[in-house]
Amino acid sequence: MPGRKPHKKSKTGCYNCKRRRIKCDESGPPCSSCTVHQDDCTYPSTRLAPPPPRPQVCACQHEYFNHDLWSNRCTPPAPYSNPQPNILELELWHKWTSNTYRHFTNNKQNGSGHNWQVLVPQLALKCDYLRNAILAISAMHIVLESPNPLPSPPSHYMLAALEYHNAACQAFGNVGGHTILQTDNDAETGFTTIFAFSVINLAFILGMSQFQVTTNQAVEESTKIVGNITMLFRVLQSMGSVISSDLDGFSRGPLPVTLDVFSESRRRRLDEATEVALTRLRCIIDREKGSQEAPDVKDAYWRAMAWLEKCFSFYSDENRDVALIWPMVLDTWFVRALETSADNVCCLILLHWAVMLHRFGRGKRFTGNLGAKLVDELSKPMLGKDSLWEESIHFVRQQVGLP
Repeated sequence: MPGRKPHKKSKTGCYNCKRRRIKCDESGPPCSSCTVHQDDCTYPSTRLAPPPPRPQVCACQHEYFNHDLWSNRCTPPAPYSNPQPNILELELWHKWTSNTYRHFTNNKQNGSGHNWQVLVPQLALKCDYLRNAILAISAMHIVLESPNPLPSPPSHYMLAALEYHNAACQAFGNVGGHTILQTDNDAETGFTTIFAFSVINLAFILGMSQFQVTTNQAVEESTKIVGNITMLFRVLQSMGSVISSDLDGFSRGPLPVTLDVFSESRRRRLDEATEVALTRLRCIIDREKGSQEAPDVKDAYWRAMAWLEKCFSFYSDENRDVALIWPMVLDTWFVRALETSADNVCCLILLHWAVMLHRFGRGKRFTGNLGAKLVDELSKPMLGKDSLWEESIHFVRQQVGLP
């Protein structure tokens, strides 16, 4: 086993963190670590006052290598009775190697199952952020499999998922720089590690999009799915930016990025209902564009619509990942408009993408019925606008199985 990596010491951290030889976040008493382990949290007498409370926002939202963003950690919700940490980690590690890894395999890539089951854990032994990401997604997997994923108080698996995810984000942010990490002077290993972390982190965000950590430190079902979706979009855009920085590097190795999602052989003829729906949506956009004076708004509409049609044309059960391309290419203004619910046309375009998200989520544990939830939340306020809007909303609701 490799030795512990050096880390910044905290002179004013609590005694338990010093004993464990981990960095105290000094958010207490109690600090996050003592909260998780349900320990009494005591600080040295030289400590004057606790720092201001940290924001209740998970990291991993924006630029992958922005240290300030990655180091914003969530404070875990209320204390819970946790098994011995090493026993919990052993359980989560077993969960990954026996089950969770299967959700990341690609049946069309030779050795994909072995690589995710064996190679990725081996890389994680040398990489803090990948190791914590595996523990986080395994805990999230257990939560999503449970018949009641949101008990009160929250299960220790949910709280462990949040803690490990925060640790992964912080470790990744501490890497710094815009360079690809190398292990033992092996650039290919660096690309593989980054890609594995990115995919696992994306799955975690998809799972967490169905929940939220509120200011009163309770974990509950989110009532603002669109807010979680826009966070997902920013993660996807960051992920796309990192991968596009060296497509050749990421296309090689044991976990290669698929670069042919838009190859002509993958193009499919649209079914009649989808073709009619996209034509109707374009008519609505053309009509609304006429009332817009700002050229950047018109360009954002056009770009979103053009890529939506392209992604639908290439989407199939064998090419599901194309659904994740659309958020990566959206204009900054478009995403901001979704965040603020300031533009109904943007929301209507998003509803049609949610149909693809719903299809993408079939059989995927970490996506589930997120597409249907998004449609249900966004479509109701739009009813009654006019006949074209009514027909569009009826189409998307029907496609995701809603009345």
